[in-house]
Amino acid sequence: MSRSEEFSVGQRCKVGEHFATIRYVGPVPPSEGEWVGVEWDDANRGKHSGDHEGTKYFTCRPGSGSFVRPKKIERGVTFLEALKERYISGGVGDDEEMFVMDKDSNTTKVYMVGAEKIAGKLSQVHKLQKISLRDMMITSAGATPDQIKATLPCLDDLNLSHNLLSAWEEVAVITSGLDTLSSLDISENKLAPPFTPSAQTCAAFSHLKSLYASKMNLEWNEVQFIAATFEAVKELHLCQNHIRSLSKVDGFQHLKLLNLEDNFITEWNVISDSLSALPQLEVLILNGNQLSGVCIKDTNQLSSLRSLSLERNLISEWQSVNALLILHSLRELKLRDNPLVEAFKEQLSIARQLIIARLGGITSLNNSEINPNERKASERYYIKRYAQKWMDSQATEDSKRSFSMEHPRYTQLTEVHGLPDVAVSQQSTGRLTVKDSLLSLTFLCPDDPSQKQVVKKLPGTITVMKLKALLFRLYKVDSTSQKLSYKDSKGQEYELNDDMKDLSFYSVSNGDTILLRW
Repeated sequence: MSRSEEFSVGQRCKVGEHFATIRYVGPVPPSEGEWVGVEWDDANRGKHSGDHEGTKYFTCRPGSGSFVRPKKIERGVTFLEALKERYISGGVGDDEEMFVMDKDSNTTKVYMVGAEKIAGKLSQVHKLQKISLRDMMITSAGATPDQIKATLPCLDDLNLSHNLLSAWEEVAVITSGLDTLSSLDISENKLAPPFTPSAQTCAAFSHLKSLYASKMNLEWNEVQFIAATFEAVKELHLCQNHIRSLSKVDGFQHLKLLNLEDNFITEWNVISDSLSALPQLEVLILNGNQLSGVCIKDTNQLSSLRSLSLERNLISEWQSVNALLILHSLRELKLRDNPLVEAFKEQLSIARQLIIARLGGITSLNNSEINPNERKASERYYIKRYAQKWMDSQATEDSKRSFSMEHPRYTQLTEVHGLPDVAVSQQSTGRLTVKDSLLSLTFLCPDDPSQKQVVKKLPGTITVMKLKALLFRLYKVDSTSQKLSYKDSKGQEYELNDDMKDLSFYSVSNGDTILLRW
């Protein structure tokens, strides 16, 4: 058999350090001998589009094709050959140690000596629950499901990423023999477009709970195949694929986490419409797409969603944040690196406060927990920031409706925290004075009753650092030893723990009490 007869169209291969798919095997006149036409994964390596001197030999992406001699091509190995190379035959020496990892990532060191080494390693492979065969040039199973099961009876987690697998059927042969397998990573394999799944194929993937299929050039029709085939999957990672649009899927009834990071999705409507049929979806990751806004039509869409990641998109309007109010289960939000947030530049803390105030249900923003003190401060700052606009909107019913659409929680927040003193004063007198903007504050030392109580009027713009300097003059307590907090009209106490923040940041209000401890 000639070297070229070892290859077939559609087969994955490696030439040097570069991966490709075989698109043609045969002569290319007037050159003598056999050639293999390949489509490079890296299109920049290509020299043409599958043609030579006016003859079309194969079809590929524009400019991604080349002809290479068969002797330069590496075909790859089988699954069991890769397993043997990495976990059994690799590293032949007189003394050797091997680590066996269980499902809880606990490792056991096993020493191998002399002639018992290979047999010892094989016995330890049978105990493996997590293995990585990444970048081992695997092209096929190379064994029956029963043989694979006998070799790896306990396997729970398998990494097959960046290999030469070319068909879902071949992956199914491997997994059908792994009854205990729950997590599979097949990222960076270029699998042929999906077929109609058979009962046998569905059974091969039926026990999988987590699937990683990133960097595979997948489009949504192939995700439809995954939905129909991986019936029990709970976590699905589809990062850096070619997904531009979504449509409703039949399946994914157990899916809890969907990761679509770094795709090309532009319209929110296709997301909410397509994923609304997933009853258990709790985590949705959409970082690094091209979304310009969020629009949710009703409470039935994404009703179980608990965590939403929208980092590195094109969101620029506050209405997109307001739209998230309809997601009553939402607790975690990630919104960094969007124009809406970046517009605040050096004042990102203000953007954070405004998001927290607009979304009363979230408990974490950008991986940072929102504590009760921060929520209260954010909501009171929000009320104060838009108090003038609220006052102006009271002139007509139309302006009231317009303000309510822009700030749907404002009335609710004022019912909780009240209007700021400035707005109350302006509402009653029709004018705003410097006196109105000062806060009347009582200063107490609760741990030292002998210290006198002092009442002073201070601007809300005074920083905690300057307040400490004032208290040093009043009580002769060094600023480095001072521990400040304040108590509001309801008796709730909150720390003033950032020297660079002003009192308005903490929503300190007229009549509150500043507590000094040391």
